Amino acid sequence: MLNKKKTLLLTLLGLASVATLAGCDDVVAKPTDDVYNQALIAESDDIPNNTMKAIYDAVVTSGDSSSEKVLNNILLIYSKSFFGPFFDDGETKGLKTVYESGTDEEKAAFAAKYGAYKDADGNAVPAKLEMFYNEFMYRVLKVFHGYVTNSSYQVRNEFIEKKFVDAQRKSYYTIGDDYFEDGVLVDGSIRITSDPSVISGEGKFFKDIFGNYGEYIEKAVLPDIYRTLLISQYLYKENYRTLGNTFARKVRYIKLSDNAAYSGATENLVKAYAKLVIEKGLDADVYGLTFLDDLYKGVALKKVADEKLYGESADADNTLIGNIYKEANWVASDGKGKFEVEGKEFSAPDQSTLGSYYTSFNRLLSSTDRYLESDVTDIRSDFTGSGAYNIMTGLTIKTNSLYSTSAVTDGWYANSSGLDSLPMKDRLFKMGVANEVDTRPDENHAGTYGWYRNGHYYLVPEVYQKDIDTTPYVMHNGSDWYIVRVDEAVKGPKLALASASKYSEMDAHKDSPYDYTEYIARQVALTMASQDTYKTSSNKYFIDKMAVTFHDTYVYNYFVKTFPDLF
Repeated sequence: MLNKKKTLLLTLLGLASVATLAGCDDVVAKPTDDVYNQALIAESDDIPNNTMKAIYDAVVTSGDSSSEKVLNNILLIYSKSFFGPFFDDGETKGLKTVYESGTDEEKAAFAAKYGAYKDADGNAVPAKLEMFYNEFMYRVLKVFHGYVTNSSYQVRNEFIEKKFVDAQRKSYYTIGDDYFEDGVLVDGSIRITSDPSVISGEGKFFKDIFGNYGEYIEKAVLPDIYRTLLISQYLYKENYRTLGNTFARKVRYIKLSDNAAYSGATENLVKAYAKLVIEKGLDADVYGLTFLDDLYKGVALKKVADEKLYGESADADNTLIGNIYKEANWVASDGKGKFEVEGKEFSAPDQSTLGSYYTSFNRLLSSTDRYLESDVTDIRSDFTGSGAYNIMTGLTIKTNSLYSTSAVTDGWYANSSGLDSLPMKDRLFKMGVANEVDTRPDENHAGTYGWYRNGHYYLVPEVYQKDIDTTPYVMHNGSDWYIVRVDEAVKGPKLALASASKYSEMDAHKDSPYDYTEYIARQVALTMASQDTYKTSSNKYFIDKMAVTFHDTYVYNYFVKTFPDLF
């Protein structure tokens, strides 16, 4: 029926009898009656839907939805054959085991077996195992971090791992018993990084992700990751030139709004941070934009006490935090919202979000007519969840919510997708930005599109007084204030394989264990992989490549409808 190079026999659920399509009526592959009606779990009359029929009819029925599942499963099979198994599969060691504990010979053999780890000439490149291992790890951990921020598994902004365990066991996944019993306050500042040298975020909220949730990851998480990687492979292999035209950017930016009660307070804070942190060259991994976010929310001092996040200069006597607040003229009224840090008593500044909570809370406590004054009535409703709990509990919930949220956005973005809410988006994707990011000067430098400050490039507005403005990268739009850090800016020559200016030729990347040009290209491809146009083109490409032989009419009709050019 199809003129193809290869044949992939499609047999639904491994139970279908073969039925040819030439000159036949519609056929749905179906198990024999004895299999179709048997109990899945013997001698268990009290289990609902305990028949193969219930499961089969839910998964394999006529129509597009089930046929699409077939398509997804075919793509998953092909993707695994290209990238290899992530976990061990019987006697076959998976990527995780091989990379983490395999011998050089095992790594070389794995790279030789699967196409993802070969160069353009078909030679195995074991160093690529690190690149793809990090990508898998990043995406798995990112999925689990999404569960942490899902309110279904929280109690008053605390993530409860047992709630997640119970939910997955009810869905019939086999989950281990090594999990945290106590809740952990959600921290919105945690970043699951895609940096190839750093994998973070594991171990705080989930006690043992890979030991406890191996089956769940294999069945519920990895399939989407594999299919996304397959789309990115299509873009990397068949549409390479497109990658350089995306003008992709790796950015991290913060957006902070004005405080209506304190005119100029947000501007003062952001500029004080720029002066005392960015201009001083303090460690951006410790005192980065999440630190500024914590200053704005008023929880920076609390984090020093609770989690030791901000190093010795802040931990010893809070000189950095105190100096920033002093520079910004952020002050704390006496007696409001006091808390202890290293044996010393402090208060959140009135201008911070936490300070505003304390202001409202104290207004509630000091009112002599709590139920008749309109502002107090509104505050009481806000602090009690309209009467669901007492005001002290409400204050705790509101304080906890400051930890669980973040005003910082980061990641890879293409010009055609993402960052639409960023007012400076058009300027961010200018070619001049890519040119200036490439320079990476050893000293501070004021460019046209951005300024280099102590190793990092920050976007500046189109109009600024170059000789007067000391921190023009502190930008505002209406009532919002921004700092936009650009870590990478792609342009065609940097990805061109024959270019002398490509990534792998840059001094900063020459020591990379694998081809850094390929790494960046694949990051860009992954950024584009969610777009429907590329999904469709990729699916068509791989279905054509696999040359599927169909034994189910509804599935065949779906493929004809979805990929008419192949028939």
